[in-house]
Amino acid sequence: MIIEAFSLTELGVFVGSIFASLGGLIYSFSKSRCTTIQCCCMKCERDVPIISAEELMPIPSSAPPPP
Repeated sequence: MIIEAFSLTELGVFVGSIFASLGGLIYSFSKSRCTTIQCCCMKCERDVPIISAEELMPIPSSAPPPP
């Protein structure tokens, strides 16, 4: 098996893609409301903070208000 030479740009794109994927995975874990997370043979149990009604932001609708 012969490994072809690669440029520094190709290496940078590869490493950047790996870090972006890991960052997206960590971001989705942090926004999750799950108390137990299992991924890639790893398991994490955590306390999820309770969000009060005052902390929730209303989601604006794209429809115009009724007349």
